[in-house]
Amino acid sequence: MAAPADSPNLAVGTHVSPQWYAHHHVEQYDRCVQIGKRHVCRRCVVLYPLVLLSAATLIALGVSDAPILVLGMWALPLPMTLDWIGEYLGQVRYSPSRQILLTALAAPALGCAFALHLQQAFSPVALVPMTLYVLMCCAAVMWRSRRASALRGFESRSETAQAIASGAQVEPPEWEQAFLSEEAERTAALHALLK
Repeated sequence: MAAPADSPNLAVGTHVSPQWYAHHHVEQYDRCVQIGKRHVCRRCVVLYPLVLLSAATLIALGVSDAPILVLGMWALPLPMTLDWIGEYLGQVRYSPSRQILLTALAAPALGCAFALHLQQAFSPVALVPMTLYVLMCCAAVMWRSRRASALRGFESRSETAQAIASGAQVEPPEWEQAFLSEEAERTAALHALLK
């Protein structure tokens, strides 16, 4: 599929990859590398091979939950997580080189957690730090969503208040009109059943 003509960051005719290759939309293809015609997430290209290599190495060496590995699982993913949160919240500008560096730093810890999980399914030693990092990212997503929702609600209330102040007739939104119409039909049908 070719890029839309109004896409700001891509030349017209650029191939648009399916979301499972690059979970970034067309306007974020600067966060991807191009492999053939496909755009693939840069972080994933670095992360997954290094995680699998780390896990395979630890399993082959027979290493389990040594204290240094546990410390690594807690410490090494933190910079990547904070960088992702900072970018997601718009506090940090995206940098491909920083992304690659922090991803390569976190990958061995994630590989260690994966190896421990393969040896002892759902081992708390591996599960707790990884769950914490996932929860930190989820909290950032929810916070940004709530903030955006509050801003949209404020703008919408401001427009309604201005319209009322100027004496204009304020129509309910289209979805509300449809809901009220459907609700009136349901009420009429219920009354007809009760008669």
